[in-house]
Amino acid sequence: MEYSSLKKSLKTLKLNENTNFTAIDIDYTKEEKDILSKIKVKKKDRIMMYGIYGINKKIDSLFHNSLENDYEDCKKIREIIKKLIITAIKSFKEESALIHVRVSLPNSDFKIPRWHIDGPFFGQELKLSPKFVTTLTGPDTMLYKNSKKLKKQYNQMLKKQYDKLGHISPFSKDDIENRKEINKLFNDKNKLTVLKKYQAGVFLVGSNRYGNAFHSEPHINADRVYIAVLPGKKEDIQSYKKKQQKFEKLLKTEK
Repeated sequence: MEYSSLKKSLKTLKLNENTNFTAIDIDYTKEEKDILSKIKVKKKDRIMMYGIYGINKKIDSLFHNSLENDYEDCKKIREIIKKLIITAIKSFKEESALIHVRVSLPNSDFKIPRWHIDGPFFGQELKLSPKFVTTLTGPDTMLYKNSKKLKKQYNQMLKKQYDKLGHISPFSKDDIENRKEINKLFNDKNKLTVLKKYQAGVFLVGSNRYGNAFHSEPHINADRVYIAVLPGKKEDIQSYKKKQQKFEKLLKTEK
């Protein structure tokens, strides 16, 4: 249960500090494309999974709450997601993965892009590792070529904003104004890649150097179902899970 052409492309993929992201076509069948075209969102929702254990039940519950599609269609969409996850894990020769599935209704949250880079999810901080993303329906992820100059300008702007405002709430007025300023750094269309329909993006995360890729959510002006897969060792996934649980417990304590 894998996408053979996608797997072949992933296995031969060579990402590094100079080429820190790429777009790859997914070899969906006609039937799969037909099912994806029928996706209809009724409610915003998301899940994060630490490995593939219990994946059927978790995705079924997510889709029951968030999609208007009937059970048979939701089951077929779930199998497509599983197929993508397994293809990514096996292609990168890992044992497991951290998995995000996000379901969105049209909204203006990212009409102004949220350009950022991902820090380490697990493993050594300076280790570069791949993140696999794709959108089953709706607007696709945006990627931008990193460089030492851009990273320096970006960090300087973040520091300036922090020195002025400190920590700010996501989607607040200050956050939107900050994004507008940061967005001025990302104005070279030759360095911008927007994933196309039936494509996956693979980019590097986990480093404080300039090797990790800048990316942003798109303007979500249509129903969207997005997945992200971060392949890794089982112990790394469980270690990340424990850190997240401690963080969530801390947040509840502070409320």
